[in-house]
Amino acid sequence: MSLPSRLDAASTNEARVTRLKNHVQLADSKNTARRASVNDVVQEETIVRTGNVSRAEVTFSDETFLRLAAHTAFDFNHGTRG
Repeated sequence: MSLPSRLDAASTNEARVTRLKNHVQLADSKNTARRASVNDVVQEETIVRTGNVSRAEVTFSDETFLRLAAHTAFDFNHGTRG
């Protein structure tokens, strides 16, 4: 699997799912949670959640990344990464 060399937007409030294993969900206030897929966009109102024995990686537009272990949640909090 290759990682994207560049994300479309230069926003600090956007990332892409670049890796996942087992049960990873994306949720926001407007829609019910759904199963995540590689290349899904994670925006300010999106929460990434990992389940039991699950992992995920999100890559930001500045090419930094975050790896989530099992039973972890990630979201943007008013322009910061929380």
